[in-house]
Amino acid sequence: MPTNNLKRSGLSGKQAAGVVLLAAVILSLMALNYNLYNSIQSQGSALTQMTAELEALKNRLSELAPLGELANVTKPPTVIVPAYTVTFNYNRDSVLDDRDSIIVFYAPVEGSTARLELFVDSLSKYELDLTLQEGNAWRNETWVKLGTVNQVYNLSLNTTKGSSVVWQSPIVWSLKVTDTGVYETPSMSKGWHTLSMFGPITILDNGDFYRYPMFHGASDVPHAVVKLDSYRVVITFTVQKEGEPNFFAVTNERS
Repeated sequence: MPTNNLKRSGLSGKQAAGVVLLAAVILSLMALNYNLYNSIQSQGSALTQMTAELEALKNRLSELAPLGELANVTKPPTVIVPAYTVTFNYNRDSVLDDRDSIIVFYAPVEGSTARLELFVDSLSKYELDLTLQEGNAWRNETWVKLGTVNQVYNLSLNTTKGSSVVWQSPIVWSLKVTDTGVYETPSMSKGWHTLSMFGPITILDNGDFYRYPMFHGASDVPHAVVKLDSYRVVITFTVQKEGEPNFFAVTNERS
């Protein structure tokens, strides 16, 4: 028996009982320390998980913050969207609508980019002049005077149109393409922007829109006249920040 062994080692009964009691206390403390360690570990894991959840919530709130700003800048016919598709269709007998080739949008996040997934009808070739301008290029908010129609487009029109002043919002980015592909603009400032398929929007003194595609038309139009029976372009358009798409606003308002 352990007690007898303790006695044979020279310990008295009281000493032996004290040693047993001390051993029991040490074992109890070890068990308590083990439980405390497990408790701390569990609390640490819970704290780590809570921190991650709070960070995720913070990021989510950050993502939703632009929606509040968009709500302040939108009114009919402006809409808030995660993506937008614009389709331009032309056939020889149709009447062109410039709104089908232009997107006016509001980017709510500083430093975001516009991503364009472009589909071009492979049966008809026409050089697109993708152009991004500051502001709503239809409005006299960011316009800069370029000169007269004759000066800007190197024409010699003996008409009122030839002497009309041409106004244009600053160009941020432009790219000439003819084929299907995916394209991305440089980073943009927060605010309104205008994207056009056929070059920058220019406005004359009387408010006329002068920059539009001309597949069949008069010689005074500053585009090469291309004989096409039909032409189709589709752009799926998103606004992104660091590869993540953001909500943005699109408007059809022209004045």
